[in-house]
Amino acid sequence: MYGKEKEISDRMRVVLHNAAQPLQTIVSIADLLEMRASENSIKSEELKDMANLLSGAGLNIRKQFNDAREYLHGKEKEARIRSVYSREEFLNYLKGHIVPMARKMNILYRVGRFDLPEKQISIDESFMYNLTLNIITNAKEAEARRMANDYWTDDKYLFMAFTDDGHGMPKSVLEKCTTGHTTKKHGSGIGLKFIREEAEKNRGFLLVESEPGRGAKITFAQPLSLYYDKLLGEK
Repeated sequence: MYGKEKEISDRMRVVLHNAAQPLQTIVSIADLLEMRASENSIKSEELKDMANLLSGAGLNIRKQFNDAREYLHGKEKEARIRSVYSREEFLNYLKGHIVPMARKMNILYRVGRFDLPEKQISIDESFMYNLTLNIITNAKEAEARRMANDYWTDDKYLFMAFTDDGHGMPKSVLEKCTTGHTTKKHGSGIGLKFIREEAEKNRGFLLVESEPGRGAKITFAQPLSLYYDKLLGEK
């Protein structure tokens, strides 16, 4: 398979890979709701967490198929749906959507460094959800129990760093982990490949640092213009 056919095949693999986890989330939450309802034991805070997870999963699935449709019509990335937040609203979004997602995977997630400008930020929610889902899933597979998420900027990029306490990766695996190569018994190994390609597509980059027994740190960087300049009309 060569040229355009391979490109389309690779793209469809990404769509299926990225849709599989949120679909499983929806099924799992439905099963949990049924069990809690039969026991009459569901709590309002638990129900709120489930609602956030379902909302995020639904947005994610819709994004995957919209992206695939746009790609097949030659309009890939022309019009992504973005939401505008203040700095504090974005922090609350992370706490309201990412914390429940991580909790579902038995990972204690916290926002650490949060050095973003005191102005409105434009976020692609479904991509943000998908980015974090892929990274948290990798951490879970590495038997991580904790994850810290840091945000900061320099004069060119907005950085998002995810640090976990999983079992880490040897150098031989680290060198191939963003190429689609996998040593996993389950899964395709294309999660980090998708994230790297997304970063590079927008003139950004992905950096993965890890050692056996010392967890992993994944840093995703994209130009500030994707988050601020277009919104504010800056040059």
